[in-house]
Amino acid sequence: MDKKQIETFIKKQHLGGTINSARWVCKDNTLKAVIMSEDKKLLTSVEMEKFDGLPETELGVLDISKLKQMINVVGPTMNLHLEIDPADSKRVTSLVISDFNATSNYVTADLDVMAGAPKLKAVPSYDVEIKFTEQLSETYLKAKSALPDVKLFTLIMSKKGKLEMVLGYSGAMNNNRIALQVQPEAGKDTVKEPISFSAVALKEILSANSECVDPVLKVSEQGLAFMEFGKDGFKSQYYMIKIDLED
Repeated sequence: MDKKQIETFIKKQHLGGTINSARWVCKDNTLKAVIMSEDKKLLTSVEMEKFDGLPETELGVLDISKLKQMINVVGPTMNLHLEIDPADSKRVTSLVISDFNATSNYVTADLDVMAGAPKLKAVPSYDVEIKFTEQLSETYLKAKSALPDVKLFTLIMSKKGKLEMVLGYSGAMNNNRIALQVQPEAGKDTVKEPISFSAVALKEILSANSECVDPVLKVSEQGLAFMEFGKDGFKSQYYMIKIDLED
């Protein structure tokens, strides 16, 4: 198989190290990972369609960073193989990655000790929709690089009554901040109170899906933000949970 396929799959869930463990499920020629970040503020779902590199299985990847490094050893065309526990035909003990020059044996995690990602019981309606054009995405990434210590982005209403996205927002202090002018969908363009989410997560989400055109950030004032991407057989969804400013 083409190594770039699995590398892309990993990139969209790893998010620059934001998430480092996942359950992979291979079924109906689709490889899927659903993961909750350790801080419980980001739920991620990534799918790769038309995948025939593994049989139907479920395996635990406890250290995505290590697996990524081991995959990097082999060339652009590689093979994947599962090692199965002789005493339990359903338990995968390792994932073998190989080409003509090297073989990497990645030890998989026991699924019994890995927490499963929770399912959203109900998705609220969204109050805000912001199209992330190429220009807005580029500006956001530059703003985050300019303020590397800022953890949150906040949606607020400006003094002129326009929706803004602010990095470094603080209601009580005069501090370094960058306000981005956004173009929300008509009727989906106001928030009653400032609402904040992880600036790091949004940066990594945009970077990992940079090939997708004009994704939309949807925000519910009930405390949920959502972005969805799809291209070339990959589908990725990200749910961000509201973070209070004092967190």
